[in-house]
Amino acid sequence: MDQHYLKKASDHNHTAEASRAGILKTINILKEQAQQTNNQPVQVIQEIVANSSQETYPYLSSHDAFRQSIKRIRHINIPTEPQSLESLNIPENMKKTLDGSNFLIRDSTIGCDRILNFTTVENLKQLEISPFWIMDGIFKTVPTIFKQLYTIHGCVGNENSHFEKAAINATQAEFQNMQNKGYHFHLAQNIYRKEQHSGLATYYGTNEEFSLLIQHIPALVFLPSNEISFAFNELKENMPVKANEIMDWFENYYVHGIVQHRLR
Repeated sequence: MDQHYLKKASDHNHTAEASRAGILKTINILKEQAQQTNNQPVQVIQEIVANSSQETYPYLSSHDAFRQSIKRIRHINIPTEPQSLESLNIPENMKKTLDGSNFLIRDSTIGCDRILNFTTVENLKQLEISPFWIMDGIFKTVPTIFKQLYTIHGCVGNENSHFEKAAINATQAEFQNMQNKGYHFHLAQNIYRKEQHSGLATYYGTNEEFSLLIQHIPALVFLPSNEISFAFNELKENMPVKANEIMDWFENYYVHGIVQHRLR
């Protein structure tokens, strides 16, 4: 009969058990970093990994798992979305920047509307001396009780805004001596929206000749300003009747009308 003997070679712990304390310490550091800093998740994860020991590293969670943990931790501290302007209460820590400067500089109620202005005194000074302003509005990222988030960025160059009529009109009314310059992309985007509004989007996508003619409209901006009016009139004569609504609209706002006068 075969006989087997068990022999105790040495005292030891499983590596996973020995590293448990280190892993718990790493998780606690992750929670602290997620709660107390505004660092991007990738920065938090890189710091955690860099400071982990060789014994702990093999048993750490994946980067994706860490990223989800950071998101969950930070989500707990985010206030619930208010359902009305009256119930909106800005937490004190969101009224200040990380260095303690006032960030919510104005909370205005105008009729049934409410406008929150977030900036700092230093930012306003930078805008004052900056010859280049970039302004834009976004709708998707704001709470449902608000219409939009509108941002103004200062830079070096010339004053700048989109081909958005409301923005151009407002800045020109406030700063009479400023020069507006628009993004060509947004001009083309406005023209396409007008095509959709006129019911011509499908025709534009299926008729190559019509599509090419419409593309001549935003191309007018590459001409010297004193030649745009003549070139537009020539283009208008070659446009089919279907495009009359688009051409009248573009002429009214961008060639002989409101926006053209403000862009000069």
